[in-house]
Amino acid sequence: MVQAEARAFLSALGDRDLKAVMPAYKPQKTLSSGVTRVLLHGAQHRAEAAALLTDLGYSPGQLDYMEFLEERDAALPGHPPS
Repeated sequence: MVQAEARAFLSALGDRDLKAVMPAYKPQKTLSSGVTRVLLHGAQHRAEAAALLTDLGYSPGQLDYMEFLEERDAALPGHPPS
């Protein structure tokens, strides 16, 4: 549900929206920089978790997003192998 709401929110944004200032931040930041921060913050946590797993002798698995999409799509019924 959250993913669908996030997609709907992001897909409705235009250039003007992305350049809008978020007044809660001092110095002020744009919505575009806020969205970028959220994306990079998630990547940081994945990298930290992967490093911890590797240190403990476990493989974190595939972290590359494009490869994840390819593997996910290949597992869908009726999807031809790549």
